[in-house]
Amino acid sequence: MDNQRISLDRHLTNIDYGHIINLITDDIYKKHIAPSRLHLLYLLAATSTKHESSNIPEDVITLNSEIILVSEKTQRQLVKIVLPKDVNGKNDISVYNPMAIAILGKKEKDFVFIKNNKTYLKIQIEKLVFQPEKEKASHL
Repeated sequence: MDNQRISLDRHLTNIDYGHIINLITDDIYKKHIAPSRLHLLYLLAATSTKHESSNIPEDVITLNSEIILVSEKTQRQLVKIVLPKDVNGKNDISVYNPMAIAILGKKEKDFVFIKNNKTYLKIQIEKLVFQPEKEKASHL
């Protein structure tokens, strides 16, 4: 974790933006979804730079991307950010997960901070393994 790049920039495809806004709209009154998660996800969507799927930078984390994350303790973890209805595998995390909210729209090699109880965990997006738009699979 030597080349530290902390960026406030976020990027979303127009399709991902639509999925997120529809999800928030559908879930706004559901008791099992914390209002704080809805709010954070809305802020992410509202403040991100939007792109056509064909023009999203190839190093940006989008929905259905697979990413290797590394923590300060050098623990590596493979995750895939998906909509809640698509959580199937052990590496799948919902867009409502704090880690997903922290990394969605960020770029490979960026650092993010995730609140863990009263402390913050520093995580690097080590590698973008799969991005649907790069692989021309934005239908996922």
